Amino acid sequence: MPVSKPRVPPGLYFRAFDLHIHTPGSEDFADRSATPQDIIDRAIAAGLDAICVTDHNTAEWVDQLSSAAQGRPITVFPGAEISVTGGKEGPVHIIAIFKPGSTTQDLNDLLSAVGLTAQKRGKTDEVAEGDPSFVIDAISKRGGVSVLAHADSSHGVLHDMKGQPRIKVVRNPRLMAAELSKEPYRRCLDGTDPDYKRQLPTYESSDAHALAQIGTKRTFFKVASLTLQGLLQCLMDPELRIRTEQAYQAESSSSHPRIVEVMVSSGFFQEEALTLHPSQNCLIGGQGVGKSLLVEFVRFALDQLSTVDAVNKDTESKLAQQLGTGGVVRLRVQVPSGTNYEITRTYDGRKNPTEVINTDTGDYYEGHLSQLFPIIAYSQTEAVHISREPRAQLDLIDRFIDAPAYQTNISRLADDLRKSDHRVAHLVESRDNLTAVTKQLSTTKEAIANIEKALECPVPYWCRHFRASSVGYHDGSCA
Repeated sequence: MPVSKPRVPPGLYFRAFDLHIHTPGSEDFADRSATPQDIIDRAIAAGLDAICVTDHNTAEWVDQLSSAAQGRPITVFPGAEISVTGGKEGPVHIIAIFKPGSTTQDLNDLLSAVGLTAQKRGKTDEVAEGDPSFVIDAISKRGGVSVLAHADSSHGVLHDMKGQPRIKVVRNPRLMAAELSKEPYRRCLDGTDPDYKRQLPTYESSDAHALAQIGTKRTFFKVASLTLQGLLQCLMDPELRIRTEQAYQAESSSSHPRIVEVMVSSGFFQEEALTLHPSQNCLIGGQGVGKSLLVEFVRFALDQLSTVDAVNKDTESKLAQQLGTGGVVRLRVQVPSGTNYEITRTYDGRKNPTEVINTDTGDYYEGHLSQLFPIIAYSQTEAVHISREPRAQLDLIDRFIDAPAYQTNISRLADDLRKSDHRVAHLVESRDNLTAVTKQLSTTKEAIANIEKALECPVPYWCRHFRASSVGYHDGSCA
């Protein structure tokens, strides 16, 4: 069976975006000698999948950066950062993001529409005509996405505007998102504030004004393609499709076991290498396309028997017909730690030997396959059976329970309970003994007290009971 490098299947993936970077097109960019190639190289080195060029009041570098990114593993979103009157100590900034492939001229048309003529472009002290809502509307009318730049800091709408003017900007339905990093401001846009009455998506960007700053702050967007439409879909569904750096890393560290690729040497899937999406957990398709057969091949490779006898008989029949003696099923899998394994099982109708290799080290794995790769495969027939049988549902739940761990814990608790029981019995016995000893102690103390009192008179019996003697009369007193 030929071994090929797994392809990347289509679907949604989290991609790293820095949607606010500057170039020498902005007069306050530190590295004045930087070239478009330098910026693209730095963005790729920073692990970015996409950037948006957002120079102050200009799109001069849009075409240059787009050209420098040709054939490189990065996408450039054309854009601009527009200064608008309205801040308490100067202008506020609105970002315009346009689809990849938009040109400098496309952005210039927008800039001209808001009063930023050629003489004003690239200058931080120039401002557009109208208020922020006017600029937001102008961006939207030309197919762009409007974002509040660094909304929670200097020249940000939330930071520098107050009262009704700020509420008006945030409520503008054409405003699509806000750059935000400070938690107190984030609560203004989560949909609970009665003044703003909307939930506005937020993300973080670097606002890079030097090469070294590109990618230092980024956000992960879950997209199928690096397009403006893909970005908009994320902004419409931020809870599922937008992650801060911290949240993304936390999710990545708690990944799940997955099948990377399935390869079959013969039958319906002969010489096919089927690559699965990292989040794929089911197969959907029309009748006769091989859904159940593929599941049976996976089940065979993982040495998993069904709990339904009819399914096992059907599986054996399919394996005999579709694999035949000497047929091979190979799985490439990945466990949560990121380690990769290759599982190969050959059909011989009897023992069906299995071979497991750690492909990262080249070492053979001789342990329990079910513990190494704990997933369970179900055919459609079996899924229907489980849905109809309560006992089968209980069996399914039991398969997800780590019985040895629970049994070990139960044994430990039982041992602790026995020790506690012995201790309680000892304490009860000691309590009973303490009662007896306390009574005996009280008796002894009383006896001692009586003895001590008696010892106060040397001849108490003589003094108390005899009033006369052979030598004369005694008056009862002691000398």
